Amino acid sequence: MPTDSAATTPKAVNEGVSQGPRFVMLGFVVLAVVTVTYSIDILPVIGPEVVKAIGTNSAVIDLGGTLLLAAAGGFVMLMGQAGDKFSHKPIFLYAGCGLIIIGGLLASFPPDGAVLIVARLLIGVGAVGLSVPCVAFLNLKFPVGDPHRGLAFGLFASGFGLGFVLAPIIGGLLGDVENGWRFASLIIPLFGIICFIGIATTVKGEPGQNRDAKLDVVGSLLLLGAMAGLIVALNEAPTYGWIMETSPFTFDLWSWPLDVSMPFVLGLASIILWIIFGIYERKRNHENRAAILDFGLFHSRSFRIGLVGCFLFFLGSFAAILVIPQFFLFSLGFDTLTLGLSLLPIGLGIVIFGYLAGPIGNKYGAPATVVAGFVAIAVGSLAAIPVMNPDSNGWLTAIPLFIFGVGFGLVYARITQTVLATVPPAKAGLGGATMFGIRLLGGAFGAVILTVIMVTTAADKTNDEISAQTDTLSSAQVEELTSLVKRGAALRQEAGGMNQLAGDRSYQEVLAEEELKPAIADIADAYSFAFRITMVIVALIAILGVFITLRLPRPKSA
Repeated sequence: MPTDSAATTPKAVNEGVSQGPRFVMLGFVVLAVVTVTYSIDILPVIGPEVVKAIGTNSAVIDLGGTLLLAAAGGFVMLMGQAGDKFSHKPIFLYAGCGLIIIGGLLASFPPDGAVLIVARLLIGVGAVGLSVPCVAFLNLKFPVGDPHRGLAFGLFASGFGLGFVLAPIIGGLLGDVENGWRFASLIIPLFGIICFIGIATTVKGEPGQNRDAKLDVVGSLLLLGAMAGLIVALNEAPTYGWIMETSPFTFDLWSWPLDVSMPFVLGLASIILWIIFGIYERKRNHENRAAILDFGLFHSRSFRIGLVGCFLFFLGSFAAILVIPQFFLFSLGFDTLTLGLSLLPIGLGIVIFGYLAGPIGNKYGAPATVVAGFVAIAVGSLAAIPVMNPDSNGWLTAIPLFIFGVGFGLVYARITQTVLATVPPAKAGLGGATMFGIRLLGGAFGAVILTVIMVTTAADKTNDEISAQTDTLSSAQVEELTSLVKRGAALRQEAGGMNQLAGDRSYQEVLAEEELKPAIADIADAYSFAFRITMVIVALIAILGVFITLRLPRPKSA
């Protein structure tokens, strides 16, 4: 049984990589994190150009993003278990880089919406094919007690900050270039090729840490259906209806045939599959057979509480990552490049303090570092409230967002390290996969919570105001504004808060029309208020994270 003391946790042997190459390997791990974050965020950023180029619509862009997350959630645990059995290196190279490269190429030259969706599915599976081996590499090559372990996990967190700001900046720079969206998308396979070469040359082929274990195929299939169904239901319910269908779901020539909504049916099916999955995994654990949900990992208090902290972190702080870009788009009308530059303070905070989380944690301990991070998130969220109004600008929001980024970097780096600290080397992949699964669920539920807040505080009111202006607006303008309001309220997890489409045009195209500006001003006021409410919720969740983190055991060594 794993213990909570870092001093007694088994150390992995640094097989296959020496002292010098393991730091080179670390650089490619960081690039892999950047690649995953960028590949998720870039399609919503370049969505308007993609819609025009291939003749598709915003529903395809949304569905492609949702299915990316569904594929990631469905395959995440299988990637971890397969890596422990066969070796994490081939999982990274072929299931990760290979699928990212193929999916990225397809997404850069899609003939139609169907191919684009297939591309996003491949990228989703490839994303966890990269992410899970990355944390396994760090846990194995920088084991507990290694003086550079904090640095490794800190740089891992910094990669998220880089990827987060890279997508809107590159999308903005290439937005006005002919076929610029293709070049922006081609960065995905380019990064994938670099990661493939880097890990292939710095990590030697070594056997899996748990070669005798059998794969839990049935459990993997149950989890695939349960996780994918839940993610699709949570992400698409604001668009198509929670129970009864509010908008028709169509794909190509096929339409959803029932009056009850597609998300409701998938949600029910998901609940049933989760129950079956839980019973099945409990039985396998009781019989001491290999299980994709290993109950033995939860014997560690650090692992249990760390996962709760991780869930709260993504429930609130990741949800804030959705709100903040949407504020710049929706209330201030920023173009993509200005949006990306306005997000730089968050990215810088994550990069700098993700890196500094290592030495800070080594000196003061992981619990104190994570607590400080949650406090900074709460302070940054509350400090942003006074400047979240239609008269604001990127300079006024810079300091609150930097403070928020500081907290994000500290928590992201140290909570990951804490969760994995007591995971034995033979289960490094499974432990990392469990953490990523919790992250996906936290982000999905966070997006739903904030969407409900946005709808109840702003969307219903602004729709009524728009409907009252039918004497000055055409029916087409009313429909487009209603679409803008609806999509602005639906904070889609896979869009990273950077959903650029209002109907089938970009936000900026709609906002630029002079005759729409009075209605747009009313919408901006209502949504600025809603954004402020959501930041209060984010701060409260961060405060709850403080109390949870205080329950973490204090290891004997950092």
